[in-house]
Amino acid sequence: MSRLELILFDSDGVLVDSEPLSERVFGAALRRLGLVLTSEQLAEHFQGRTMSECVRVLVEEFGRETPAGFISDYEAELFAVFRRE
Repeated sequence: MSRLELILFDSDGVLVDSEPLSERVFGAALRRLGLVLTSEQLAEHFQGRTMSECVRVLVEEFGRETPAGFISDYEAELFAVFRRE
């Protein structure tokens, strides 16, 4: 019998469906940069990516630079929405 070395519990989206909240907050952050995208476009370009990858996509695919503090501001707003909703 082999010895079990790791158990992984993936609860993302199980306990809390965070994706719609994240999409809403990220979409609002992009609108403040002057970039208006549909839900489908947000999912196509950003879903499942790290924030660093999202910033890279913004620059490479949309020609949008992000201001200093963009990620931390987004995360603060997102976590506030998580707490509220």
